[in-house]
Amino acid sequence: MCNLKRYSRIAASVGLIFSLATACKKDNMPVKPVPAAFTATMKHNGSFAASGGKDTVVITAGTDGWWVTIPTASTSWCAVTQAYGAGNFQLPVTIGANTTGAARQVIITLNPSYNLPKVAITLNQSN
Repeated sequence: MCNLKRYSRIAASVGLIFSLATACKKDNMPVKPVPAAFTATMKHNGSFAASGGKDTVVITAGTDGWWVTIPTASTSWCAVTQAYGAGNFQLPVTIGANTTGAARQVIITLNPSYNLPKVAITLNQSN
């Protein structure tokens, strides 16, 4: 009788160890995402007359995310239609009329996800 209890305990211990060992398998794990190449360029030249105008930032991001930053001091005369997004996109930029009497410049920054390098685009407006 004593041997039967001992064998039962050993069998239960082996079964428990086997269950724990097979429960930790990492089969069929999803593939880690890989960032796509990120570029952002102006469709035209990024130069504007004193009367203002529109241009487009052409963003190539695959399926990755991105967001735009514009210096606060320039948001009264430089605007984009969308502050963030994902994937390839054509982002309209509107520059208001320059009534300051001096030429002005703004650098908008496009920030891709995955800590890829930022892209800075300089826009110039005549007086």
